[in-house]
Amino acid sequence: MVDEASYKVLDEIASVEVGAQDKPLEDVVIETVEVAD
Repeated sequence: MVDEASYKVLDEIASVEVGAQDKPLEDVVIETVEVAD
C-alpha cells in the first residue's frame, strides 16, 4: 500500500544531486521503516 508520504520520500530521493554513474554526491540514508500488515 503506497500513500502520499511514501511518494514524498521517493520524490526526495529522486531529487538528490548525482555525479558519475548516477551515484548521489551525498549518501542517501533511510533512517526508519514502517511495515504495515
